[in-house]
Amino acid sequence: MATLDCAKCHNAAAAQDPFAITEQGAKLCEECHKPADLKAGGTIEHQPFSEGKCNSCHAPHASENPVLLVKGGNTLCFACHAAKNISAEVPHKAVTDGRGCLSCHQKHAAKTAKLLLAEEAPLCLGCHAKTEAAQKDHIRHAPFTEGKCNACHNPHGSNFYAMLKSKTDTVCYACHFDAEITFLKTNTHLPVIEGKCESCHRSHGAANDKFLLAASDDPKLCADCHDTLMQEAVGGSNHEYFKNGKCLKCHNPHGSDIGGMIVAKQGFLCYSCHGTDPREEIKEIASKHDPVVAGECTQCHSPHKANLKDLLLADYPDLCLTCHTDLKARMNPDLNADTAESGSSAVPAEKKDAPAAVKIYLHAPSDLRNCRICHVPHFAAQRALMVRPIQPLCGKCHDYKTPSFRTAHLNIDADLMDCSKCHDAHTSTDPKFFKATVHKPFADRICKDCHIVEKP
Repeated sequence: MATLDCAKCHNAAAAQDPFAITEQGAKLCEECHKPADLKAGGTIEHQPFSEGKCNSCHAPHASENPVLLVKGGNTLCFACHAAKNISAEVPHKAVTDGRGCLSCHQKHAAKTAKLLLAEEAPLCLGCHAKTEAAQKDHIRHAPFTEGKCNACHNPHGSNFYAMLKSKTDTVCYACHFDAEITFLKTNTHLPVIEGKCESCHRSHGAANDKFLLAASDDPKLCADCHDTLMQEAVGGSNHEYFKNGKCLKCHNPHGSDIGGMIVAKQGFLCYSCHGTDPREEIKEIASKHDPVVAGECTQCHSPHKANLKDLLLADYPDLCLTCHTDLKARMNPDLNADTAESGSSAVPAEKKDAPAAVKIYLHAPSDLRNCRICHVPHFAAQRALMVRPIQPLCGKCHDYKTPSFRTAHLNIDADLMDCSKCHDAHTSTDPKFFKATVHKPFADRICKDCHIVEKP
């Protein structure tokens, strides 16, 4: 056409069939364009090429596009492959830039399926050099090792992260089909809920087991999201495994049917490390702390860190009064060291919601601020979690041998008495800490109406 040599393809004007083409279909093109040259050793042919429909792609006379294409760039391919003409949020640059479809596909024939320029993996890695470097990792993902890039990625573009064929978790569950059932629990890790497996795992290869971004005992793995939580309590106490970054000792990284995503029920989990069963240390248990029995250690202790010793959530008595609200209601909320009377075991304090004349007496303020002077926190051989039997416990502060004590108790041997039958150990409206309901002669201090007070 450029040399005006029309007779190359058409009959002469004076012929019986003027200007008709001299051969039909591809046979005419093959007079100049040898099929073997066009196929370049390819055995898998493009359908229009194999059917001799050269004019499907090429204009026979002239075109504004290279190699006489009837349409420019990808538009020509999309005329037949309309499904590949997608508007993707994550487009493949090989499709949208440069040579477009021809970046990956041959136009006439190829040695590989789908007319690819090369096998799947070498073709992709020809551009993705950084991804190729993952082949050197100690642990490699099976699809990546097998060169099956299309198992996870859409080569033409995608609306999902990293050009994945679907949401990350959907792609992963296609092979790890049992994981979806295993991971989705009552308490599920946020990246699992959001389907962001890549938050913790690499997709091609990694130096760490299970394709983790960092070793499972490396705090960096969790710190990327839980940075504030992972900071140690300076001057306080830190759980050993928390301090060492061994989060998986206690937590399931995907999900758990137990609160806090822990690997076992709280009580069993804590006792698996923290000593023996208290029942082995105390021969006869008379009382048990309810949170301990229920295995709810975190009612009193932080599982990670605290500003106080023993990972306590609060100091005494606030820690105990969180649950013992009845006792808290009987105490003066404004109790502080400044109101304590030196040398007194009964300190009166005005109760806000009581009449002005009513006084609330608190048992030994220093003791009240440290419940553990009288009580143990877990199990005890005594009732009410007391550290020792009541007589020697009270005897630490109250001298049973003084004349005043003996007179007030009718000279009865203190070892035979149960102080708690008459006295409230914490707070009272009576300066002697008598209980609220008392026998009237007893309240009036008239013991002789009922008892013989003189020694025989």
